[in-house]
Amino acid sequence: MKKAFWFTGLAQVGLLAIQYPAGTQLLVGAVLCAAVISLLWQVRRVIPPHGDMILIMTAFGGFGMVLGGYGQPACHHSWGGTVGMLVASLPPSLRFARCLQVPGRYALLALDTVGMLVGMACGHRLAMGADPWVMHGAMLLGMNLGMTLHFVVPIERFGAAALGAGKVGAIRR
Repeated sequence: MKKAFWFTGLAQVGLLAIQYPAGTQLLVGAVLCAAVISLLWQVRRVIPPHGDMILIMTAFGGFGMVLGGYGQPACHHSWGGTVGMLVASLPPSLRFARCLQVPGRYALLALDTVGMLVGMACGHRLAMGADPWVMHGAMLLGMNLGMTLHFVVPIERFGAAALGAGKVGAIRR
């Protein structure tokens, strides 16, 4: 899994650089961001369980967003980018995200997915007309902020308790 994080992070930067050439400083910064995400995955046991989802979505979701929208006039800000992001990020999330290792995880996953899509759309709208690299960063930030909705919205009120979730976020071993 460590190698997959390095690959998706660097491939995300590479695909963006091919489609939207950037200066050296921006490329170095993007590679450093990919490296930080990869390194955080290796020490994820010291961060809250939902941090796994954020790391997976940033690496795999960002890669899928760029890949799904590659070559389209609007780049990854399209339905292709959205579908690519979901296809690339949801399977590793179900397998590796600690926060989804609880009964009732599908309610949490549904809330996270909706929050992620809304946050990504908000990031896109706020950065519309900006440099594609800035827009990509805004969309990644928006989708990660959107996934934190379950900290604000009591998911148990939306059916997680009926699914046997008990306390959402409790880790099953």
